[in-house]
Amino acid sequence: MYLFWAIILLTVGLALAVLELFIPSAGLFSVGCVAAFAGSLYYAFSVSTEVGLLFSGAILMLLPMAISAAIKVWPHTRMGKRVLLDIPTSDEVRPDDPVRRELAALVGKRGRAASKMLPSGAIEVEGQIYDALTEGVAVEPGEWLEVVAVQGTRVVVRTLAAGAERPVTPHDVLSQPVEHLGIDPDVHPLS
Repeated sequence: MYLFWAIILLTVGLALAVLELFIPSAGLFSVGCVAAFAGSLYYAFSVSTEVGLLFSGAILMLLPMAISAAIKVWPHTRMGKRVLLDIPTSDEVRPDDPVRRELAALVGKRGRAASKMLPSGAIEVEGQIYDALTEGVAVEPGEWLEVVAVQGTRVVVRTLAAGAERPVTPHDVLSQPVEHLGIDPDVHPLS
């Protein structure tokens, strides 16, 4: 009969140790766990010294195993997901960099090659010069390009197709339509 109670109290002690990780109890489950282990050892030593030592060794081996198994399961539980934070992405870890923000705003914009690109070189977008890299194609100066990606601080560009609409650069006054210059075409400037 003592052996039966020793086994029951050992099982209850392990269960309370695992529950302490899953249910916040302000240490009540831990106190119950210690009391259950003490009762288990009392009944085990009541059977014989060998059984008592066997139960002592079982507690010393089973308790860390039960707790480590519970710790591995805990992050996947509802409470574990609420307590633990998600792993941040690399974009969230990087410091806020105005240069990267400015370069990211270039994606989709069009400009001209400011130098020969074999495959890297300089491009001019909206009057600003940027270092860029083509998608592996050599580009002659003056060819129209489109920014397709920004990788770190590197601008990746692609040549525009022959019939693609080309943007009007703000500093090139002669290539802009009269309406964009603020001049009314119906009014003669000398009258």
